[in-house]
Amino acid sequence: MAVEASMYSMDAKLSKYLKTYPYLASYIKSIERSIGIPMFYESNELSYDMKKLRNVNILYPVGEGIFIHIYMPPTGTVSGYRKYIAVEPPRIHPNLLKVIEMKLAETISESDVVEDVDERRKLLLSKLDKVVRVVDSPVDYSRLKEGVRSIPIYRADYDYLKYYLVRDRVGLGFLEPFIRDPWLEDITCKGVGFVYVFHKIFGPLETNIEFKTEEELDLFVLKLAERVGKPISHARPIVDATLPDGSRINIVY
Repeated sequence: MAVEASMYSMDAKLSKYLKTYPYLASYIKSIERSIGIPMFYESNELSYDMKKLRNVNILYPVGEGIFIHIYMPPTGTVSGYRKYIAVEPPRIHPNLLKVIEMKLAETISESDVVEDVDERRKLLLSKLDKVVRVVDSPVDYSRLKEGVRSIPIYRADYDYLKYYLVRDRVGLGFLEPFIRDPWLEDITCKGVGFVYVFHKIFGPLETNIEFKTEEELDLFVLKLAERVGKPISHARPIVDATLPDGSRINIVY
């Protein structure tokens, strides 16, 4: 009876999130047949007792509409570790992002530069509100032209746009979901290939983030070093810095 009640409460909590974040429902539908529906927990409901689980297939939220899915694919993984997937909002059309980036570049001046992360976020969203026009009908973003005075964006896409702009321009890009996960101890990338994380409960995990070329990896490292205020180069190949949340970051170029 207690088990049935627990399952019911889990389903009820998951249903609440599915209604708020339709893309989570789409994700679960895409994996349901091959992996099954994950067991859902709030982040603070995870426990070290879960280390004993043999078949892990769990899902938990880490804020800002981001969910973490940990499981072992039926075909296994390159490393032999379980998979760690960050479920994020749907990607924005690249042409919409391009047009908005160019429009924002026109509106942001040197006097707008601020160091505080929260202030940078507020400034970016304030500028965004001035260059877009939210509409109630879907928009063909592939037809948007540079130089348009007011950029139309479908209301359903607006929150997704704000998420990725803040994530990539204020935050640490694809690392942001990892940084938000209180159960992670370490994030590691030793070269071309997958990024790995170390989970306090489930140990080493293989993420879905993969660098396929040296050039792709180098570009990310250079941008990351600039974001933390410690430019890196062959003359200065090692960077140690502290992130806004207090985490330490070490980069070797």
